[in-house]
Amino acid sequence: MVDGNVARVLARLTGHAARRWGDYLAPLRRLLPEDRHQEFNYGLIDLGALVCRPRNPRCWECPLRDLCAYYQRAVGEEACARRLEEAYAEVLRP
Repeated sequence: MVDGNVARVLARLTGHAARRWGDYLAPLRRLLPEDRHQEFNYGLIDLGALVCRPRNPRCWECPLRDLCAYYQRAVGEEACARRLEEAYAEVLRP
């Protein structure tokens, strides 16, 4: 069983949603540091919860955005820049 946050991160990174846990193993093996697998797993959970959110992902904050199919295809730097400007405007709004 895969945590929903991890599944979302991996689906966006690879550009497709896997139907079974085994489908995630190949992309994970490429990314997974052998000696720190537990930390890596918790990092993916946190990344999915805080940055790669189901709605309004914060792609400009993601350390994996240069490797991410979702970022390259659906969002791109221009859209992220607009969202960043909107976020700053909201914070700075009187």
